[in-house]
Formats: sequence, structure tokens, C-alpha cells
Amino acid sequence: MEYRVAVNVQSQESPSEVEFYVNDRFEHPITAGLLAVNHGFRLLESTPEGGGLDFIRGNLFDHSQMRPLPMNLPGPDNDLNEAVDRAVQAAIAEEDAFVCAFGQRWGPEPATRDKIFGFLPGDDPRLRATVLAIADDLSENGFVLRYRTEETDDGLSGKEGTFVICSFWLVSALAIVGEIQRARDLMERLVKAASPLGLYAEEYDVDTGRHLGNFPQAFSHLALAEAAARIIVAEGLAEVAG
Repeated sequence: MEYRVAVNVQSQESPSEVEFYVNDRFEHPITAGLLAVNHGFRLLESTPEGGGLDFIRGNLFDHSQMRPLPMNLPGPDNDLNEAVDRAVQAAIAEEDAFVCAFGQRWGPEPATRDKIFGFLPGDDPRLRATVLAIADDLSENGFVLRYRTEETDDGLSGKEGTFVICSFWLVSALAIVGEIQRARDLMERLVKAASPLGLYAEEYDVDTGRHLGNFPQAFSHLALAEAAARIIVAEGLAEVAG
């Protein structure tokens, strides 16, 4: 599953007035209650009995222990990046650990490109039209072609198989633009197309069911994992949206 968490690292005032509290062994009824919350985006009640942190709580921790932390400084264990990384690495090392982040869903803003990769948001009509055009015009039974050999002179003879990695990418893209059921349906067809060992080649012949090219192809399996995560995230967002 893929999530990004934004942390407010400084205020507009100089020096920054944002302070942080870091406790490697923090315990509170709120955190204990998180064990019963399903993974994904979940709405927490903003009441004294609920888990929402936007409700003012005077007993959460001692505010006098908060201190400003610069985002990144040379040297060990002296900035926010290292404090967060230490917690993340500890969670990775613990088999049963999971990460929770309190806050509000944010971005991407309509028609605004992602600040990291420059991607358009999933609700942008241009992105949606592109994804649906690929699904409708550049695929066979949902499996994506690099190009149509009857329309492109690639110097080779015969028909080319569909590309497995591109097909899983289409699953991810459909989930991003809100076509969750269509993403599920294609994912199901792709899962059924796996070899008896559960592996995938580079290409797949939809007419014969044969795997073509490099086998097994690692990139195909990376795209499989990413596509499954995209569907999970999309379903979680849809559930929160109601």
C-alpha cells in the first residue's frame, strides 16, 4: 500500500515557531484504540471519547516538552528527518508494526500537477481521457499493447503479444481516475493469466494464453504489487468519501 504523509516542518515566521514532541515509548488510550481501526483512511470522531486529534486534549502529553526541530541539519540525531526516520526504521524492523498518521487528507488540488512528479490529479479530464483511450483503443481483452503492429512499421513480422507490465499499469491508472470496478475486473483477468507457478513473463498472448518473452519477468511482478496497492488505496478513499 502506498501513502504519503505531509508534515508541517516550519512556520512562515523566522525563526520557525513550529514545535515537535518525540517519544519513542508513547502510550495513551488513543493509540491503544488504533488497534481496532482498519488500515486505510478512516474518520475518527472529534469527541472526548473519540480518537480525532483535532479535538483539544490537555492530557495527551506535557506541552512543555515540545521543542523546535529543524528539518535537516548536518550531524547525527539533531533534526526532524532523523527523528521520523528512526521511527520508520523501527517499524520496518518490527514484523507486527504499523504506522498511523493523524491529520486531514490533502491534495492534489484540481488541475494542479503533483509537486514531486508533475503528474496530473486523478480527477483531471485530460488524464482520465488518456487512460480510457488506452483501455479502449490500445488493448486486447484489457491487456495492453505497446502499439498495434498492423498500424506501425516496426521492421518485424508477425503479431506482438500484450505487455504484462503495461497491463498492470493500466489497472493502477484506472484506479487513480476512479474506475475502480474496471480496475478490479482487469486485475482479476490478469491474476487468472498467471502461470501454474503464479509467475508472469514479459508478454502474454491473449489468444493462446501463452507467456512470451523473458520468463519470469521481475518488472511484471513489481507492477502487480503496485496495482494491488492502488486498488486498496482507491477503495479506502471511496469508503471515506462515502
